[in-house]
Amino acid sequence: VLRSLAEERGYFDAEITKHKIVIDEKAYTGGIQLSFDTKRRYRFGQINFKQELFYDSLFQRFLTFKTGDLYTSKALLALKNALTNSDYFDQVKIDMPRSSSTEDLRLPVDVTLTPRKPNKYSAGIGYGTDTGPRGSLEWKRRYVNRYGHRFSAKTEWSLIRKSTTARYIIPTGQRTDDFVAITAGYMDENT
Repeated sequence: VLRSLAEERGYFDAEITKHKIVIDEKAYTGGIQLSFDTKRRYRFGQINFKQELFYDSLFQRFLTFKTGDLYTSKALLALKNALTNSDYFDQVKIDMPRSSSTEDLRLPVDVTLTPRKPNKYSAGIGYGTDTGPRGSLEWKRRYVNRYGHRFSAKTEWSLIRKSTTARYIIPTGQRTDDFVAITAGYMDENT
């Protein structure tokens, strides 16, 4: 437990230096003597994104740490989850080779990204007592350019309502939920 806790916090060289169990049979007592040397704590080194689809500036919005911060597995997992949930990537692999650490214990962070297919299509059909038969078609372009812009178009139809909506999304700022959305739509409803 101590070693895994130390690893989670970046003490990769930690070791148990003394362990001893002392039992007093006459007093029916026992004791444990344990010394755990954490040594020095590692830090995040240079962060390298290995991919050819986007400009590196897009990835700043997904980072949960910066070069020089103390290592925690929680921060690394948060980065992986943010990249996976972005809908840009099919696979996210993060590697921190300990053999490449610097004298000040900075480990490089190599992030290898496999992009998703650029287009996603979906269709739906149904029936409602108010609308009768209904259906929908949607097309999403997960990435339009190297800046991470997105586009989607959706059309829905039923006996009483027909609509079409197009949306263009531009990532802005330093957080994953910062973006500008340009939306245009048309609806024809017969009440």
